[in-house]
Amino acid sequence: MENLKPIAYKDNIIIQEADSELLVYDLRSGKAHCLTESAAFIWNCCDGRTSVEQIRRKVEEKFKTEVSEDFVLLALEELGREGLLESPVETRFGKISRREALRKLGVGTMIALPLVASLAVPNTALAALTCESFVCHRPRDCAPPCNRCVGAICKVV
Repeated sequence: MENLKPIAYKDNIIIQEADSELLVYDLRSGKAHCLTESAAFIWNCCDGRTSVEQIRRKVEEKFKTEVSEDFVLLALEELGREGLLESPVETRFGKISRREALRKLGVGTMIALPLVASLAVPNTALAALTCESFVCHRPRDCAPPCNRCVGAICKVV
């Protein structure tokens, strides 16, 4: 796993921050994903240049607590399974239940376990939203018909 440098899938998605969680709507699959703060942080670290070990160290620095590489791998596996990484990540957790994985991680961690909760969203729910409903950092964060990021808000231009 030391050579693994995951890449977050960020095309055709809409991102909305909600308190300490991140809501991600995947336009390809019509699924909405809610990422815990730790899962969102790990996902945002997946730039194709940062290794699992480097992500682990960043997590420790951000949350000021020790975490194992397994903690990061569990998040990467969930993100990959939900299509939020360019390529899925296979770990030893894939062959065991989530309960067993949590037991292996131990209960000593002081931050929320990485979790990705997903559900299918009907297209009518997305149609009811306006462009101003979405926070953006670059134009590709905006979903059609919104096509411009103006002051961190999606607009139609």
